[in-house]
Amino acid sequence: MNNKLKLSAVALSLLLPFIAQAAEERSPEQRVEKKLEKMTEQLGLSAEQQAKVKPLLEAEEARREAERKADEARKAEKRKQLEGILDAEQLSKLDAEPKMGRGEGKKHKGEGKKHKDKAAE
Repeated sequence: MNNKLKLSAVALSLLLPFIAQAAEERSPEQRVEKKLEKMTEQLGLSAEQQAKVKPLLEAEEARREAERKADEARKAEKRKQLEGILDAEQLSKLDAEPKMGRGEGKKHKGEGKKHKDKAAE
């Protein structure tokens, strides 16, 4: 019984960050405020600096939001085109494999090394 309790505690501790992240879905305004709070805490920003930094963070968040929407539109258009090309069985296979055809496949060998090499330069 004691081992089951320990195992449950370990499993919960491994899952907790993922649960917390899912619960932290924020609006763009909330993300800006969170970033500003973090910067203020880490850098000791004055009220004047916060007032100057906030519009920069808002512009960055607006750009990211626009990119997310454009990406969703591209994905929807791709899906529409695939529906005109693939048969029903192929579409169901595509839906069963969420990573298939969505650019999230296996990483190429050595990709991480290139990144590390650039960081070292």
